Amino acid sequence: KALQEKRVDGIIIKPASDFDGFNTGDHSYLEDIQLPVVIFSGQSNTGRHSYIEIDNLRGGFIATKHLIEAGYRRIAFIGGRKSSHSNSERLKGYQMALESYDMPLVDELIVNHDFYSESGFALMEELLKLPTPPDAVFTGNDIIALGVLECLQLHRIRVPEDFGVVGFDNIIFSGYPQIQLTTIAQPKYLMGKYAAEV
Repeated sequence: KALQEKRVDGIIIKPASDFDGFNTGDHSYLEDIQLPVVIFSGQSNTGRHSYIEIDNLRGGFIATKHLIEAGYRRIAFIGGRKSSHSNSERLKGYQMALESYDMPLVDELIVNHDFYSESGFALMEELLKLPTPPDAVFTGNDIIALGVLECLQLHRIRVPEDFGVVGFDNIIFSGYPQIQLTTIAQPKYLMGKYAAEV
């Protein structure tokens, strides 16, 4: 409302990951905006609005394929909220990669909570307690992966020698020398450029 009152020509909206209304498909708030709208890193079900989004499914596939080709055989998925569209697509990519390599889909290796490091730590703890724990994990984002790495370090499990981890987003911390996380990069600059061009 504030932006419309200032008579801007258009609005780029980046939905927050914790905005349940958007994640559950309630996009009615967009109908009140009488300006061109571009949704950044998310999609609208109204059919009226343009959006800029990466191919999360392909990213999930590439991440899991990397772990498989590195020799890991019991690969878990630690995701964020189930209601998140990007999380769902990354999970589908993970499942497709396992299927394409004739590897079993194991329900107990698929866990979700929030896109926080605390979630990654707690869920990794639970996975390590399984009778046959995983030997690798693909996480819904890099923040979750940081929690996973912290948990593995606590248990003195070496990465990547004993355990594989791949994140998603390529946040600045992933490249730090003490972390060196393998991750799927989002081209954030290009996404912003395209959103402005649209």
